[in-house]
Amino acid sequence: MSSDNGNGMMKDISGAEAPQDFSVAARGMNPPPPSEPMTLEQVRKQLEGKKGKRYWRSIDELAGTPEFEAAVIKEFPDQAQEWVDPVSRRGFLKLMGASMALAGLAGCTKQPDEPIYPYVKQPEDLVLGKSQYFATAYPSPAGGIPLLVKSDANRPIKVDGNPDHAYNQGSSDVFSQGTLLDLYDPDRSQHPLLRGNTAEWPEFYQAYRERLNAGKANGGEGIYILKTTAGSPTMHRQWTEAQKLYPKIKMVHYDPALAGSAFAAGVKPQFSLADADVIVSLDADFLSGAAYPGFHKLTREYAERRKDPAKGMNRLYVVESTPSTTGLKAEHRLGLRASEIPAFAAALASAVGAAGVAAPSYSWTAEQSKFLAALAKDLKANAGKSAVIPGLYQDPSVTALAVAINTALGNTGKTMTLGSALVASDQIADLKSLVADLNAGKVDWLIMLESNPVYDTPADLDFKSAMNKARMTVHLASHVDETGAEAIWHLPAAHYLESWSDAVAYDGTVSIVQPLIEPLYGGRTAHDFFQAMLDEPQTSAYEAVRETHKAAIKGDFEQGWRKALHAGWIEGSASAASASVQAASSAKVPTPSSKDAFEIIFRPDPNVYDGRFSNVGWLQELPKPVTNLAWDNAALVSAATLTKLGVEEGDIVELTVGPYKVKTPILVAFGHPENSATVYLGYGRQAAGRVGSNAGFNAYLIRTADAPFYTTGSIKKVDGKWGLAVTKSHFQDHRNKFFGVTGKDENGTNSLEYNEAEERGVIRSATLAEYKANPGFANEGENHPKDERDTTLFPNW
Repeated sequence: MSSDNGNGMMKDISGAEAPQDFSVAARGMNPPPPSEPMTLEQVRKQLEGKKGKRYWRSIDELAGTPEFEAAVIKEFPDQAQEWVDPVSRRGFLKLMGASMALAGLAGCTKQPDEPIYPYVKQPEDLVLGKSQYFATAYPSPAGGIPLLVKSDANRPIKVDGNPDHAYNQGSSDVFSQGTLLDLYDPDRSQHPLLRGNTAEWPEFYQAYRERLNAGKANGGEGIYILKTTAGSPTMHRQWTEAQKLYPKIKMVHYDPALAGSAFAAGVKPQFSLADADVIVSLDADFLSGAAYPGFHKLTREYAERRKDPAKGMNRLYVVESTPSTTGLKAEHRLGLRASEIPAFAAALASAVGAAGVAAPSYSWTAEQSKFLAALAKDLKANAGKSAVIPGLYQDPSVTALAVAINTALGNTGKTMTLGSALVASDQIADLKSLVADLNAGKVDWLIMLESNPVYDTPADLDFKSAMNKARMTVHLASHVDETGAEAIWHLPAAHYLESWSDAVAYDGTVSIVQPLIEPLYGGRTAHDFFQAMLDEPQTSAYEAVRETHKAAIKGDFEQGWRKALHAGWIEGSASAASASVQAASSAKVPTPSSKDAFEIIFRPDPNVYDGRFSNVGWLQELPKPVTNLAWDNAALVSAATLTKLGVEEGDIVELTVGPYKVKTPILVAFGHPENSATVYLGYGRQAAGRVGSNAGFNAYLIRTADAPFYTTGSIKKVDGKWGLAVTKSHFQDHRNKFFGVTGKDENGTNSLEYNEAEERGVIRSATLAEYKANPGFANEGENHPKDERDTTLFPNW
């Protein structure tokens, strides 16, 4: 992937620069007359007074500029020169090829020593070319994702959702798919390192056991563990038993994308949209945000009600601070700044009669007040048949208020239940306490499991400086990342497809995480660290997981165990719904910031999440929802804010939060609230690997502990321009106009592209009333003449 860095040079993902000529003339075509790029104001003047239905994906396409036409030719050339260009594609293909080559070499490895059971039939001797399927689960931060993984020659080659699991019914997501490439990442950590030098696992375990034995006298005082939250019943059991032996060891959970949320604190409302006639999203991207808890189930249930209007089509309201696919699908959408969402939720709760809610005084516009009144009226008219879904990356009061609204409407037990939390904590407060103890010299051993705090902790905590004050630092992770480079001991972590564990899905069922391949680099898991604290430190993760579920598997254990591995989950393991949730009356609703204040919103990236997937080339190449930006992040703003700032897309701006600053390119996201900007976390990595390092800017540098999801700051233009890789301008009805031809092929027949654009129309839309009047509107004009062709594998039309 390449982009223009503003000085006429193209920069590929390796950082190398080479002169490139991507002009239309270089392709042997007649270029459009040269002209300056159009500004947003010029586009507005050109479109002034024009009305009617027309679908477009970018300012350039809408304006029909020659620059857009040239970009179209470059993106979709008649001859595939662009795709085999040695400079623009070489770097990406080389890196992807390394993963593919490693996947092939993995055939030299074998399956785990412990018995694993295929999804279709009992294990058999390896037959080359004959694939097997195994059920497992990806332990994502939002809950376990039941999977069915295809294995060929003893190596996993394809990931899909488990079709028999009630939660996802065969669906998966970008992160689950990306984990397969993560397994074969050639930049994975391959050896234990002691102060940067290759070491061996026995050497580390000797030092670790010596420290644990010395700690028995004082209960393990001075030992701290920092890890991401894992919904693993086995890990929870191991830690509970370890606390009895070492009561003074301190555990701190920190998930950079979730810390400070109601979800991390253990408040987990669960929704069922099958019977919801009215759905309200309060800054919740539950239709395209794969990290949203229940994404697979919610998306399926929402879509099922849209496919057959005879069942009663649902109606979606979205109130959001950042444009999302969920918002763009809504019948009614209201864009608000992030700080206004809690106040709006409180006003809505009060309007529907939720008890004990005091909405902060705020001056809503006439449009916003009208939206609120209509929404409250519709919710009350559909009491018991509605669902109000809170945003994951919002103030915790939004979740409490959403629960209160659903309770007041009688939705509890129908469209909403309350799930139980295996791990719940105030992650921000615990992290602050850890940093304070590090700075005070109270930490002897700091063990960091599958986390990267040097990169992703809040800027004001200065974790790197504090970490280096511990006598011993240990880091277990898949890569020698920013934290691994600083730690005294770095240890390679096993991938979930290489290890035994368990995970709790959104519906509460427990899935067994069974490995499909022996660890490529001898990695270990957090289970091994916790087991080392117990009286039987040599117990394997396999035996530890079996021990956890002996009570849950009824009847003959071995038979039940094989059944659980075959199916992918333990039957009857779903936990009962919990009734404990913060009362709305006790939820402190923050007052919105001043209308003149500029807000900065932090969101995990849709593709690389909090940065853990930065080195997965496929996820970097994948265009992001709404913006279609790839290989980068940017400050997303509204067109009005862009004009107010006097900048154009691709200009570099500086964002400031207190004493913290970062520079970023700017990009328009249509529908974004004014006077605010959204920045994606997960970029600006320095030690991600060959794919992810030095891509984008690090938004963590301006994120503080007291404002993990949004804050006030400032924005200003600085010198420089950055070429963003935006893939949203695809050609549809411009090619023929550019070339000045009729769109007919050599036989005089309209080309497919011409026919789709000019006659049939790729995109067709209708209101519900129009659909009821003419249900077949989308199929009109489909009576194509049958074209008999003998030299094709496709059906004749």
